[in-house]
Amino acid sequence: MERPGEPGRVALWAAGEGDGEFTVLELGEDFARVARDDGAEPLVLRPAPPDSRPPAASGVPSRAPGVVPGRWAALRPSSAEPSRRPRINRATLAAEGARLSVSACDAATVEDCVTTNCRGDGYYALGGDAVFRNCSAASVGGAGFRLIDGGAVDPEDCTVEGFAAESGAAGFSLVRCGDAALNRCAAAFGLGDGLSLHDGGTGPYPDGAFRATVTNLLAREVPCGVRVGAACTATLRHLTTDADGTGLHVAGGAAAAINSLFVGGTHGVRRDAGTLALDHVLLHGPTPAAGALPGPNDLLADPGFRDAAGDLRLVVGSPAINAGRDLGGTVDDDLTGAPRPSFGRCKLGAY
Repeated sequence: MERPGEPGRVALWAAGEGDGEFTVLELGEDFARVARDDGAEPLVLRPAPPDSRPPAASGVPSRAPGVVPGRWAALRPSSAEPSRRPRINRATLAAEGARLSVSACDAATVEDCVTTNCRGDGYYALGGDAVFRNCSAASVGGAGFRLIDGGAVDPEDCTVEGFAAESGAAGFSLVRCGDAALNRCAAAFGLGDGLSLHDGGTGPYPDGAFRATVTNLLAREVPCGVRVGAACTATLRHLTTDADGTGLHVAGGAAAAINSLFVGGTHGVRRDAGTLALDHVLLHGPTPAAGALPGPNDLLADPGFRDAAGDLRLVVGSPAINAGRDLGGTVDDDLTGAPRPSFGRCKLGAY
């Protein structure tokens, strides 16, 4: 079970047949060290033999060796204390009630993990600092990543495909984080925003107390690509959004968009409150910009995607090629990890 007030606790839900709810203190490639509700010494668990596990959900990526949700077998007690710097590697969660959660850690690291077919959020972090590297969420009922009240929160090389709009869920939902840095992340096929940055509506929360730097983000086939809300100061560099509604929606706070592409079925960008500064961006949609004034270095044009249904890289001759501003080496690669710029000036967007 989740215990947000206890530093270093890592909660893992695995609600398949025969599973329980464990507070995981350490998760390795083929073991889990868990706390017990009765306060006794932690146990080291390992996945039970394959023939005793419930069948995996269809379409679950194979990540062997890995911690697989299912029945667990206790091997031995362990007296080690819970770590405030847990590291979770190569875990695969595929049960309906599963989610991977870290709470109040000095520095939690979650790497090479998969969550899929979960009823709620794929990943959840409450308080403390957390790094997510090369993690994916697919077909989740809530947010792909829901990160709340964190200090430094850094998703990198993470993807979300298929998420619902339950409880304001987004592909990446960041709420009241001190410093957030997203790099080379993608969200697609969702019923909520691709990325949402806001104060949770609980106020009062000081303006500028939540800072986010977002680089090389791709958001497509979502109602809104990126939404910036109250109290957030967001720097958006090299984003590509292709949304059913609005590419970038600023509903509060302060946003600065640089070297980015914002495409929407209704608006390229829309500002209802707060401030929005545009610098070397391309806007496209029935209303390219509402509540924001494009500048002399901004473009109102079709970006020329290779395939708007899936491949949002740019075709030869796109107006977004060689249209970017030099960012002084602060962004040296693109969404795929390729060097930026590959030749000439930077392209606009995530690629």
